[in-house]
Amino acid sequence: MPCLASRGCDRTRWGQIDGAARRRSGRSRRAAAPIQPSATARRGAISKVDFKGAETLGRALRGVDRLFIAHGTSLEQVVNEIALIDAAVATGVRHIVKLSALGPATRLLPLAWHMQIEAHLARQPIASTVLRPTTFPDVLKRVGPHIATGSWAGAAGNGRVNFIDTRDVAEVARIALLEEIEPTSQRAYHLSGPRNLSEFRA
Repeated sequence: MPCLASRGCDRTRWGQIDGAARRRSGRSRRAAAPIQPSATARRGAISKVDFKGAETLGRALRGVDRLFIAHGTSLEQVVNEIALIDAAVATGVRHIVKLSALGPATRLLPLAWHMQIEAHLARQPIASTVLRPTTFPDVLKRVGPHIATGSWAGAAGNGRVNFIDTRDVAEVARIALLEEIEPTSQRAYHLSGPRNLSEFRA
């Protein structure tokens, strides 16, 4: 029985990842099968962990067989995510879904950090799914005042990107976590929206 965050999760049905990430980003999609979480899953369990203490990670992951990693950009991101991956392997987690970022091989941060983490994950004897979304339009809300006063700037130039809504990324993560896959499966999905916009247009 899949347990995502605590013991006692119920087995549920899942939809197809293909096309599931486009509802709010504007593309028509095939609807995923609805999932009704159990009372335990809704209630969940919160564990306080210390990334420098493997024993706290182990306790938090006890009884969990599927793990979603979504770590904020940080100087400690590589060390923390690798520690979490290692603890997951040690405690018997069967499938890790990691939120990464879409971009070329580069030394630029944070893309280079994600590349390091992905490489470490790929070497582990565990099923994994990597989600590589493009830029989130949600972040534009944070810079609204700067945009209004014409003081917002960036390095994109005339470049264009297909923004994707974070809720669509969450939907893909949900489906990936609940899907039954082979123990040695290693998958990566590039996630984007239907329209490409320049920084100026955005």
